[in-house]
Amino acid sequence: MNYLNTDSLILEEKSIKDVATISKPKNNQIKKIEIIYGYDPLCGWCYGFSNEIKTVIDDLKHIADFKLVNGGIFAGLRGLKMGYISEHIKKNMENVSDRSGRLFGANFLKLLNNTHYSYDSKKASIAVAIMRDVFSEGTFEFASDIQTAFFKYGKDIQADSTYIELLEDYPIDINYFLDRLNSKIEAEKVELEFLNTQLLGFEGYPACAIKMNGITEILNQGYLDASQIISKILYKMEEIKCN
Repeated sequence: MNYLNTDSLILEEKSIKDVATISKPKNNQIKKIEIIYGYDPLCGWCYGFSNEIKTVIDDLKHIADFKLVNGGIFAGLRGLKMGYISEHIKKNMENVSDRSGRLFGANFLKLLNNTHYSYDSKKASIAVAIMRDVFSEGTFEFASDIQTAFFKYGKDIQADSTYIELLEDYPIDINYFLDRLNSKIEAEKVELEFLNTQLLGFEGYPACAIKMNGITEILNQGYLDASQIISKILYKMEEIKCN
């Protein structure tokens, strides 16, 4: 999965404790910021990054809103048959696990041998978009659940049955969800989302951008630890306040 260029810029890390010292903004300070997370369900580094983004959210949710957007790097016409990508994945799984601690399961290893399996993230991306629309507070957890189902348990993310199983933990009508999941309208909407995500300037995933006072700036394109992401966010906030 070395199609992802890990951000090698390592800032001097500010202590996560610094987050607690940030006061509520006054009228002459920056407004509440938004962190935009660029994600693809079939991105192995995004799977590894899921615990990091959760830590960032938990630590900064009092000063920032968080939004997940689908990148679509393996979706639709960009999707592949497993036979074309399985060896590439096998060579890079160890890197993901060493960096993140997240493991790839035995059933996923079996799935890698299914050369005709559709390595296409469009349906899973639609599922995440629907969750974001109908139960926004569950978006990040659901996005992580999809990746755990695929990379750890080898579940078929092209099958409705996988989503039926995952939705048991969410207050959503399953039939309603499945109707939207398989609709042409939702497929067209997510294609537009892929385009809008590209316009943000993301070129590698996982990626994060910060939006403050109407200005969006990319923080990372590739895997970083939570503490590094937090440091970058705090640095940007201080930079804006000082200007």
